[in-house]
Amino acid sequence: GCDLHIVYKPAQAWCWDCSQVVEIHQHDAQCPLCHGERLRVDTGDSLIVKSIEVE
Repeated sequence: GCDLHIVYKPAQAWCWDCSQVVEIHQHDAQCPLCHGERLRVDTGDSLIVKSIEVE
């Protein structure tokens, strides 16, 4: 068997409506500051595998 451990990190996005960098927790999120929907995701759209253990 094997174990998979996932560490969640919120994404950062630029809000075009309030001109702020905000943290978002899902892809179709609204801006937590102004509730605008025009966001550009800058980080958090990737996955890094740090290690794999297989028995």
